[in-house]
Amino acid sequence: MRRMFLLTPLAAGIALGLAAPAGAEDLLAIYQLARQNDPTWGAAQAAAGAGRELEVQGRAGLLPTVGFSATRFRVDQTVREPAPPHTANYDSDTYTLQLTQPLYRKQNAAAYRQARAGSEQAEIALGAAEQDLALRSTQAYFDVLAAEDQLRFAETERNAVSGVRQLAERNFNVGSATVIDVHEARARLELTEAQLVAAQGELDARRSALGALTGGAAPALARLRDDLAITDPEPAEPRHWEDRAAQGNPGVRVLQTLVTMAAEETEKSRSGHYPTLDFIASRSTIRTGNVFSPALFDYDQTQVGLQLQVPLFAGGVVASRVRETKAREEAAQFQYEGSRTLARKLARDSYLGTTTAAARVRALERAERASKKALDATALGYETGVRTGVDVLNAQQNYYRTQRDLSGARYGWLMSQLRLKAAVGALGQDDLRQVNAALADAR
Repeated sequence: MRRMFLLTPLAAGIALGLAAPAGAEDLLAIYQLARQNDPTWGAAQAAAGAGRELEVQGRAGLLPTVGFSATRFRVDQTVREPAPPHTANYDSDTYTLQLTQPLYRKQNAAAYRQARAGSEQAEIALGAAEQDLALRSTQAYFDVLAAEDQLRFAETERNAVSGVRQLAERNFNVGSATVIDVHEARARLELTEAQLVAAQGELDARRSALGALTGGAAPALARLRDDLAITDPEPAEPRHWEDRAAQGNPGVRVLQTLVTMAAEETEKSRSGHYPTLDFIASRSTIRTGNVFSPALFDYDQTQVGLQLQVPLFAGGVVASRVRETKAREEAAQFQYEGSRTLARKLARDSYLGTTTAAARVRALERAERASKKALDATALGYETGVRTGVDVLNAQQNYYRTQRDLSGARYGWLMSQLRLKAAVGALGQDDLRQVNAALADAR
């Protein structure tokens, strides 16, 4: 009878842990809400839109320009020679439509290539922001689940400790338990009550953080299935992930575009030594007077031709700018190589983190089974008088802590997989769908 009294709260707690809330939102639903409401993601989209315009602006330097100009002057003219002096007042109007097509402008071609690299950089930054949103959404989701687990384990432990306290008090009253058992059970109950309050506060904070991400109150969430299959990364070769990160990590790719932009800036500086050649066509209408005749001259003028400009000397500024931009290009190259090294390290650390997380989950699964057996044996020993109430309390605490650690380790393993994909620049919605499939009532 005593053993059944001890284990009933435990069974109730485990059953509570398996229950999933009806109509719960899954990870994909939370992610979509974050895409709609997260200000950081909205800012990243706007920045990408601005970056796309860089290529349009760069291309404009290769295309023709058309302009219209109009002038009107009031002319007061006096001619003293040949004598006698002549004076006239008249209006002079000029209307000109001009087309200019660059034929050879080295700086414009370099500026276009630079602008294309800038647009590519904006797209890379948007992809990195999308990966960051996926990680933040998943982390916030699992933070809530972990906090719910913590609260659930705290409630279950409190109920179990309360049962032990009642049993210790009853046994003390009949002389089969010591006062130490009673005081220990009461102290442990007070501790679990404090843990329960802290767990509730943590859950409220985690729900608030999730609500800030999704733009509303945090909904009920689908929970992780108990039959989660724990696997190592495929392929199980750190060098594979390092090589992928050296090419695909968003930070590496951004710095690669900066190297390209720096090289094109050097070309733009060198273009100060090169001539420019433009095709020009213009059509003008001119209405003007003349001091020697009262008649108004009204005529049209068409001009078609080439304009060549050759720089000869600019005080040495062009050569100085070339040296400056070349140095900046070299600095960008060093930063790019450094980012590749860091990306390799990040990928390796992420890979090892994933394998370590998988091993930790497996170890804690074994520890959970062992601690459950230890709790059952301790409860039986208490029933037969070979174990004390303190022993039961310690066995319960060990079991619940193992459950809590196992819960957190499972979330950590899933997050480590996503971080590994993000480290190589390959995290996408398909990866979220795979994680979502591990939820109990994922839609």
